[in-house]
Amino acid sequence: FIENRFQEMSVSRSTKICIFANGKTQDHVGKRIMAAMQKVAGKDKKLEFIGYGGKLMKEQGMKSYFDNSIIQDKIFHVFRKIFPYQPQDEIRYNFLNFYNKHWSRHVNDIFKLLNAEKIFDTIYLERPSVLLSLENEFLTWKIMEKMKSYYLSGSLPMPKRLFYFRFINHLRTWSEEKFDYVYNTIPWEPATWEYVFPSEYIGQYGVYEAVRELYSRDINSKSLMNPESIYVSRKHFASTLEVIIEKVKMDFRKKHNIPKDGIVVFCAPGNELAESEFFLEEAKLGIEEFKLKYFSPTSLEPKALPHSHVTTVMSIQKGSNSEGYIKDYIKKKGWGTNLITIESSSMEHIDGLCASDFGVMHDGDIIGQACVCHLPTMVVFDMRKRHHFYHHLHNRWFNKMILISDSDIYPELIGSQYWYGKICDTLAEWYLNPNTRTTMIAKWEPFVKQAMCYKKVDHKIIKTRDIILSDGDAYDEFLDPFITLSRHALGCAEAYDAHIQSTPHLNISLQSKIQVFLTHCVTTVPYTHLRSHETLRSLVCSLL
Repeated sequence: FIENRFQEMSVSRSTKICIFANGKTQDHVGKRIMAAMQKVAGKDKKLEFIGYGGKLMKEQGMKSYFDNSIIQDKIFHVFRKIFPYQPQDEIRYNFLNFYNKHWSRHVNDIFKLLNAEKIFDTIYLERPSVLLSLENEFLTWKIMEKMKSYYLSGSLPMPKRLFYFRFINHLRTWSEEKFDYVYNTIPWEPATWEYVFPSEYIGQYGVYEAVRELYSRDINSKSLMNPESIYVSRKHFASTLEVIIEKVKMDFRKKHNIPKDGIVVFCAPGNELAESEFFLEEAKLGIEEFKLKYFSPTSLEPKALPHSHVTTVMSIQKGSNSEGYIKDYIKKKGWGTNLITIESSSMEHIDGLCASDFGVMHDGDIIGQACVCHLPTMVVFDMRKRHHFYHHLHNRWFNKMILISDSDIYPELIGSQYWYGKICDTLAEWYLNPNTRTTMIAKWEPFVKQAMCYKKVDHKIIKTRDIILSDGDAYDEFLDPFITLSRHALGCAEAYDAHIQSTPHLNISLQSKIQVFLTHCVTTVPYTHLRSHETLRSLVCSLL
């Protein structure tokens, strides 16, 4: 009866995917993951998303029990040069670690709030088939440990605990107590190859999307696109992209009446209000000073281009917290150059990136897209002075693409380093050096490939050593990161559902209680009563 009862409950339920989006940025990630899972599952299979997220995930169909907008995901914390060799060495989030005190305090406050609102109780009662947490390692630790306590004391087996995160190099055997599998986005090697945490590298989704978008703009390159992957030439990747970029550049400039010899600066102030407040004033003054120094009539150079040849392309995320502030700022204070505003939500910003000569952008996934579009860029991020000191001492770099390259191909302007004089000087240095763009293209090409999810050649299908297409060149295949994640996560969910249907899944303590209870029934209840199915059913149900 008990086994049949669990089977009835399992068959009738849809596959529930629990996602914890730990930050505003993860709302965009979560939305893409949900869309990818629905695509992989197909129309015949019903998926139900629970957990917590933001506006975008709710629009995608998530039943959210908590608003993740109060979770800060772009706070300084030490993540490098700390490799624990025993559980006691894990001091990054210890209350005595004053480097990360602000970070651990914020996470503890969020976790207390989640507990107070009984989020974990609700999720456990929903019986999800898989648990997926997005970024924020410390909060993920606490969430997964809390969920584990429910399953250890309950009657259900624990589903797989998956983690979408940047690194795996610091994870050890005892980390498996907190989560089972990691989808890492930065390919740092483990500190020791004696142990590698169960994981799969899926790369930067912004880089993959930008390459795929550029391929779609060129008739000759559309053949390099598969439904769930793309082909990248081993020898001619940068040159192939450059041909497409030049075409998109000419179309964009013609559309907006920008001169061919004009200088275009791409600005991305960020999606949050605090980011835009930090970004706009210094960017405006820096670009304006650059125009006054190097363009006529204010420049002393006899052959200087006129002021009208300087244009700024401003990327604004539609519906973001910063959208209203950016528009109000421009309306009140104006902008020192010609200004074109575009929406980053419709991939129109890819056109702007291709058409620009230089970029000034707040840290985010758009930096990876700037690398694909061969755009020399300054990366901007706000940070306190003492955090800046510890950042250089331990982390060295902040942006994901710069972490992948492990070099300052793009300069990072952090905190007080970001001011209009520095912006003007950097733009001038790039403007006066004709090799700036080609040098950065050569440096970024291997790291752009490294930032995507490589698919190994299946020699059961491909009989040659490499993938050779019709043009005779060797190609590498790179997978859609979210499709790759979704296939693995849904595989874990299907295995869990199948396991639920095949066994009653009663924990040891509950099984022993049932055994004692039934023994007591046999010795005390008359045999004629036990022969009644309804009597036995009522007895067991009262126990459950």
